[in-house]
Amino acid sequence: MAVWLVVVSIASCEALDTRSKERSVCSVDFASVDEVFDPTGQEVVGTSLASLLPWLLPGLAEATGVDWFAAGRAALAVPARGAGGSDLATLGMVQLPPSKQWHLRRHPVHPATLSALALSLCLGALIGATAVGNALVCLSVCLVRRLRHPSNHLLVSLAASDLCVALLVMPPAMYLELSGHRWDLGRAACDAWVSMDVASCTASILNLCMISVDRYLAITRPLTYGVRRTARRAWACIAAVWLLAALISVPPLLVLGNEHGTPDSPTCLVCQHLAYQLYATLGAFYIPLAVMLFVYWRIHRAAKKVIEAEHRARPGPRSRSLRVVLRERKASITLGIILTAFTACWLPFFALALVRPLGGKPLPEVAHSFALWLGYANSALNPVIYVTFHHDFRRAFRDLLCLRCQTQASGSSTTGGGSSSGTVRQLLGSRDNHLNSLA
Repeated sequence: MAVWLVVVSIASCEALDTRSKERSVCSVDFASVDEVFDPTGQEVVGTSLASLLPWLLPGLAEATGVDWFAAGRAALAVPARGAGGSDLATLGMVQLPPSKQWHLRRHPVHPATLSALALSLCLGALIGATAVGNALVCLSVCLVRRLRHPSNHLLVSLAASDLCVALLVMPPAMYLELSGHRWDLGRAACDAWVSMDVASCTASILNLCMISVDRYLAITRPLTYGVRRTARRAWACIAAVWLLAALISVPPLLVLGNEHGTPDSPTCLVCQHLAYQLYATLGAFYIPLAVMLFVYWRIHRAAKKVIEAEHRARPGPRSRSLRVVLRERKASITLGIILTAFTACWLPFFALALVRPLGGKPLPEVAHSFALWLGYANSALNPVIYVTFHHDFRRAFRDLLCLRCQTQASGSSTTGGGSSSGTVRQLLGSRDNHLNSLA
């Protein structure tokens, strides 16, 4: 592996004149160790970073009244001029012998390299945030006993699907972006990645849809649905979500095949058959979106009626009326955030997914990449939107981040014990918890 040293060539530097306040202009070159050291084995002379101070800090001489340029030469015995009439110093404790003439190869930083570095940092940060947020959700439910409620099983399923997106889907997608959409990992790896991509993203969207239905039933039917909501039913809903996701992701793997490009320009893209794209986009996005819009509209109406009923049952001063209005407004804002984030993240991708198979004038590849990563970003937003509105999850997150992961005793037993009036209060309390998560 080549080791590189930064070499500052002062050949083009103008003389430093502190009286006229002119600054020297230097050019920075990059040279390898093979180019810096004498090929005959002669050792080079060590020097200090101090010899570069007059050029790095040209105002230092004016501020201190000391000619640091002359002082540095005298202290280090650096010749005033190198071979060819140029000053030569190095950054990295190395000085070239003045008797040697070296050809310093320039390696300018290409703008594409900076763009790739910036893209890597941004995508890496998104992957890390997605993985950490969803891992905290899973750990919270596992470690905090009061969170092990059947209603939270769907949140764990959502976090698991988003965690799969972060760990199994986004890193290969990042590789594809940085390689210029060239896939050199083979067709088998491509098929596995595409199937995992479709399955994980579809499961995430279907989990969001199932959570909306669960919240609607918990708010509108607190007595009947509260009794029927058991761990077994929750696991059945989760199994249905992942089964539907598998049914959408499997056809390209078993029947239709994905897009692999040519041997000279291999790529990796999900199957572009129009029939499959219609089937996949309807099942993975458009139908769940319609269900969520309808359900959250009904939730908004139901929450408004419940809040108004509570206000009529407990009339109070004007301040209480104001609190009711603010609570209703906050619930509306929360529902708006949920729907806006989901639609804004995934609608561009699924719109382009229908446009691409139809042909016509192709859109720039950057548009498809932006839409894809915008959809992936929804997996990072889900823990923030669906979990941090919940007080118990917020406290569990705080404890986990502060390394206080202690299993907490359940404040109120979720088993079937107690009187019938206590059971009714528990079911109505479950409804109020869902309302509080919105408000």
